[in-house]
Amino acid sequence: MGPRIVQRNLADITGYIEMPPAYSLGFHFSKWQDKLTAETIIQRNKDFTLHEFQTDVLWMDIDHTNHNKYFAFDPERFPDE
Repeated sequence: MGPRIVQRNLADITGYIEMPPAYSLGFHFSKWQDKLTAETIIQRNKDFTLHEFQTDVLWMDIDHTNHNKYFAFDPERFPDE
């Protein structure tokens, strides 16, 4: 019995996995940068568009957060507006 048959039999028993979200299959841009600001991210996005480089996700490291707390943007560098 080959690996494909084993995998198919296992999937028949346990279930088949779902496809990942479409955006996760595209290009992800990730770069750590000290003192990252909202203006920097906006400019990077404009640069990608200008050079017709399709980017699906822009990742920022923890430095953009307020006191290194995830999901809490630094209000000075990322104002609400």
